[in-house]
Amino acid sequence: MPARSLVHPKKAERPSRNQSLYREVATPLKRGPEMRIRRSSLIALLVLETIGCSTHIETVKYQPTELTSSSASGQVPVVVGTFVDDRGTNGNWLGAIRGGYGNPLKKLYTDRPVSEVVEQAFVDALQTRKLLGNTQNARAEITGQVIKFDCSYYFNREAHAHLLVNVLSLPSRRVLFSRTYQTDSKESAWGAGIFGSTDELTQLAQRTLNETVDKVLADPEFIAALKG
Repeated sequence: MPARSLVHPKKAERPSRNQSLYREVATPLKRGPEMRIRRSSLIALLVLETIGCSTHIETVKYQPTELTSSSASGQVPVVVGTFVDDRGTNGNWLGAIRGGYGNPLKKLYTDRPVSEVVEQAFVDALQTRKLLGNTQNARAEITGQVIKFDCSYYFNREAHAHLLVNVLSLPSRRVLFSRTYQTDSKESAWGAGIFGSTDELTQLAQRTLNETVDKVLADPEFIAALKG
């Protein structure tokens, strides 16, 4: 009896893992209505971000904060002199809301030079405490420099106010006191870029400046210098 050949039928080879992945990648995506809507929305956002940025003129005013101290009330009358803007930028520059690449989409400027904004903040703060005098009766003058005052909205809202404040004796104008005060504020936020609110960013900058001014007028050494 002739010997039979022991040949087994060939099993179908299973595709390797790499082959399976290739097939998945090579499979074309279904382009339904949902995909078209998403793509159109993305294109619209990119177009809006690449279009030129907008400019916003904002008003920054002093309002007392919780740092307001009654200990400064009723002291000698004071006048406010000049605050020099040493920021090295446009005199009305306040800040910007930025897009995904850090590009400014909404630029904020103050309605008058920042040096005047700071001067008026001190005038209003002194008036609130009944410390504001005039050129005839004032025994001291407050001057200074604006080292930094700006705000930004990228991933978070931020605002910074750094001021160098001097107290001068009148009428000699001798320097009695000089100190730097600063406040750096930061808030977590959502919706930067084209959705960012200029009002909210301006309010943060205003609170930051107000807090810095109130820090000055709550400093016992500053108050002592006003008395001469």
